Amino acid sequence: MNKKFQQLKNVLENLTGNLRPNEYTPSGAGPKNNDAIDFIDFIKKWNQIVDLKIAAVSMPLNIKKGNLTILTNHPTTSETILFNKHRYQEKIHSLFPKFKITNFHFICQPNFFKENKNDIFQAKSKEVKVEKINPKEWHPLDPNYKRVKKEADIMFNDISDLDLKDSLTSLFLQLHL
Repeated sequence: MNKKFQQLKNVLENLTGNLRPNEYTPSGAGPKNNDAIDFIDFIKKWNQIVDLKIAAVSMPLNIKKGNLTILTNHPTTSETILFNKHRYQEKIHSLFPKFKITNFHFICQPNFFKENKNDIFQAKSKEVKVEKINPKEWHPLDPNYKRVKKEADIMFNDISDLDLKDSLTSLFLQLHL
């Protein structure tokens, strides 16, 4: 566990450790016992809930009354999360049954996801590894895929053996990722 998260977890446990279950903080507005600690675990497992590419450019901010607020780098990231909303709700419910997520709200802050993040969240982004897409995972309607595929077809037009031609085309696509 990251040192900073561990220190923060210890501080929160000390603050909430004397409370009885389901008891509110003295101000009456604070979280219930262990909610803050659960949310820290939720942030750390964000890359298991959403896809790795999405996790690298998004981060949960809070959960209030069933509404999950997420910080993203671009509106298209928000739309991608909304598109997979039901799948992510199921994953959240399986990992954190305590959190009842009904809606997603987004805040778009592109500058947050640039190189100058604070230390706590840099550790999170280092854990997320964005992998290259295999040519088989390219969408056939992607203009780059079409362009590279057309080049390969022209280059290997002379070859009559279909298996060899497919293998060479696959290698050509992999080289042009």
